[in-house]
Amino acid sequence: MTIKLRGLVLLALLLATAATAWPQGADLKTKEVIFGKFKTYVHPDKSFSMEIPENWSIDDSSKPNEAIVKSADPNTNAALVIHVWKQEGELPGGATEYLKDYLRGTVSTLPNYSQGEPKVQKDGSVGIYFKYDQTVKTGTFDMWGDAFIERKGNMVGMVFLIMPHEQYKLKMTPAYKLVNSFKLDAAVK
Repeated sequence: MTIKLRGLVLLALLLATAATAWPQGADLKTKEVIFGKFKTYVHPDKSFSMEIPENWSIDDSSKPNEAIVKSADPNTNAALVIHVWKQEGELPGGATEYLKDYLRGTVSTLPNYSQGEPKVQKDGSVGIYFKYDQTVKTGTFDMWGDAFIERKGNMVGMVFLIMPHEQYKLKMTPAYKLVNSFKLDAAVK
């Protein structure tokens, strides 16, 4: 599957997951991102597992050769997208360039989009943060996202987490627990 086709899923989710405003008088301008108790989610094809809050929705839109799972908190203010597929041979340009091209081909079209430099994580995955503006009826909100790509054997996984900027630092601990819990299973045939 090409980068562009994979990107349509992420872009559609970003457009559907909008920052929603609180009623007047609340401390936050957006509804709170709610992390419930974490529970292990194992994809039906066993290609990956991840600790996902039990109060988050799970929408499995997988195809025969690709796992695609979308998840959102109860207020749909934070979104998680996971893509896992088998990749024979190298990724075009390597993992870092592949992720940069993926973001460039999808979310870079969003208003006021910017992204950071790729960074190799402790687990060997590559991460890139990005920002964009989300406009809804009640105003425009800064959204922050983290994108990661990892390869084990012939399995490749990408994880994206998006939430309102104003809550990013407030929710950093459970957000990092979420993305750091992603585990690819290279033994899947």
